[in-house]
Amino acid sequence: MFRFETEDGKEIKVFFRYEKEEVPANPHKKKSRPHTRPVGTTCFLTDENDNVVGLGAVRCHYKDHFRYRAGRKHALRQALKDAGFDVKTRSRAWAEFLQM
Repeated sequence: MFRFETEDGKEIKVFFRYEKEEVPANPHKKKSRPHTRPVGTTCFLTDENDNVVGLGAVRCHYKDHFRYRAGRKHALRQALKDAGFDVKTRSRAWAEFLQM
């Protein structure tokens, strides 16, 4: 989670949520057990009153290896696009994201 300010001085909070799915045990391996694995990332942009101003969600292809950093990056890009912020505000958000 991180925060940044818009051009008009509003503080925006950014947080991420990860979607996980159950993976069954592999019947061809002796020591295989059921487990969960992450498959998607959702980014929420909220204002001071916890109203959602932007939302971005991405899902990993089942053949790809899930990477948290890449998921956060793509979800944030979609959330900023959804919120409709100007270039300076988006630049501030990316600067804060890169310092995470």
